Amino acid sequence: MQRKLIIIILLACLGLGLFIHYQFRAPKRDFSDFRVYYNAGKDILSGKNIYVRYSEEITPFKYSPVFAVFMSAFAVFDKRIAASLFFLVNLACLFFSFSLSRKLIFFQNLP
Repeated sequence: MQRKLIIIILLACLGLGLFIHYQFRAPKRDFSDFRVYYNAGKDILSGKNIYVRYSEEITPFKYSPVFAVFMSAFAVFDKRIAASLFFLVNLACLFFSFSLSRKLIFFQNLP
């Protein structure tokens, strides 16, 4: 039990460190690829075609429309807040996949 608690604390510290690092790094790079996802979500909300390039500054959107609809939930927020939420969702999915992989690799019972 104590070992599990230490691992959870270490993972929480790692996640917090990554999140803080992201908060300083991402705005300097104008949120890199997230900017494309965010603008596609904005285009979905405004009824525009997500596959038309309206600006030379933005790389054209090349992903599935389902992903753009998912990103439209983040597009209702400010870009910095949306990027932070998207990062946290990605981090949670990463930890979940590690947890599930551990159960599958060591043949633990899955509920």
